[in-house]
Amino acid sequence: MNMGKPMQDTGKMPPVAERLASFVTATSYTDLPKYVISKVKEQLIYHIGLALWARDGNTEAASMLRTVEMMAVGPDNSKAASKVIGSDKNFLLNASDAAFANSVLMRAKWKDDVVWPSGIHAGILVYPAGLAYGDIRSSSGQDFLTSCALGYEIVGKLGGEGKAWSARFPRRDTMIFGAFASMTTAGYLLRLDPEKMAAGFGFAANLCSGVPEEGQMDHFYGLIARNACYAAEMVDMGAVPYWPRTIEGDVGLYESFFGVVPDQLNEWVENLGSDWEILRAEQKRHYGTGQNAVAIEAMIDLTRKHNISAEAVKQVDVYLPFGDENKARQSILAYQGPFLSLTDATSSLPYALSLVLIKGVVQAEFYTDQAFAENIVGKLPSQIQLHFRPEDAHRSPRYCRLNVLLKNGQVLQSEKEGLSYAFPKEDWQAWLENLDPGLLGPSRLSQICEMVADLENMKSISELLRLLTTTSKTGEANG
Repeated sequence: MNMGKPMQDTGKMPPVAERLASFVTATSYTDLPKYVISKVKEQLIYHIGLALWARDGNTEAASMLRTVEMMAVGPDNSKAASKVIGSDKNFLLNASDAAFANSVLMRAKWKDDVVWPSGIHAGILVYPAGLAYGDIRSSSGQDFLTSCALGYEIVGKLGGEGKAWSARFPRRDTMIFGAFASMTTAGYLLRLDPEKMAAGFGFAANLCSGVPEEGQMDHFYGLIARNACYAAEMVDMGAVPYWPRTIEGDVGLYESFFGVVPDQLNEWVENLGSDWEILRAEQKRHYGTGQNAVAIEAMIDLTRKHNISAEAVKQVDVYLPFGDENKARQSILAYQGPFLSLTDATSSLPYALSLVLIKGVVQAEFYTDQAFAENIVGKLPSQIQLHFRPEDAHRSPRYCRLNVLLKNGQVLQSEKEGLSYAFPKEDWQAWLENLDPGLLGPSRLSQICEMVADLENMKSISELLRLLTTTSKTGEANG
């Protein structure tokens, strides 16, 4: 089916979309370093755990699942349909809808992953697409692993240095670039040729940009995944993009959001397949924005080392390497209250550090209407000052320095740059068991761990999806 012909392009260098497509379609499992393969597996287990956790009924995912029940397809369409983690094995959705559902589940607890320095939430866009299209195409474990590594790679490289908050119209990096993660992964598993893959990148740039505000936080990542997967399906059926240079053209992606095409864009594209982006994927172990994680860890280190309490603190100074162009993001991170809603608190570093000093942890239970009504942090956020230092802008965005002045005059300091959480295979079972609300059980979770560990030898990713679903009669793991 042909939906028209693309406009002719006269640029001398091949369009970025075509260069991306050439790299993606030419890459195979044997091109992946072993440590990249290991990281893909780790992040997969991590996100499976998050999806199971969302099934505890205490998140917006519950309402989403009731909504997608109306999208279920019948057995006549089952060959083009996929499963949803933790759902009945006979509950099937069109692949793009299944990607939406699994993305929302993985995001529901706000502890997914972030690729730095781009600041993009890649895992909740990559793995839902990989599971859905790997399922309907019965893709091998090797193809699944490759598609996921590529999804991280493309979105991370295009996201570059994470400048979306300094754009003319500031917004989250994932809103601008996230579609490329899902489109790459789905397109690879659909076996798009270079021409169709390039067309898919053109559509991805047009289908997924948005303006998330307030309550949309729970669903907009899922919408990105769904729309990007739909883009892959469109070109698979023969659709063509609006213009070959949708990414770097005069009215393309970069010009539209930033007013300029990055000088480093060609360098980023040329470096595809080196310094793999998934290696910079950082698991979010604390509630709220991942940008605050380094400072939170630094404060946890201080409280444990010196056994300090909130009552002993007079002032906290936080030094972060931000340039002057990031004013919009700075005001959100530095917000000291009042905290009346989730929107007020979720990105506030003073709120998060106050929780560390008062509660010892930063958890979702402290970001509820009840917690805000009770003002559990009191006036402590007003004692926490953020200092954004343009002279440190050359540092990694994962750098932070804390100075804590105690009421007795003592000054405590902590400096941290970057985070790395070890997540070896030996920890996978405990991770899943702690998060599974009784849907699958220890025996099935053990099988899942073993299967993911040996994913490169799996004939069809559908085998993994079967383990992640339940039976209709008992509600127990599908055996």
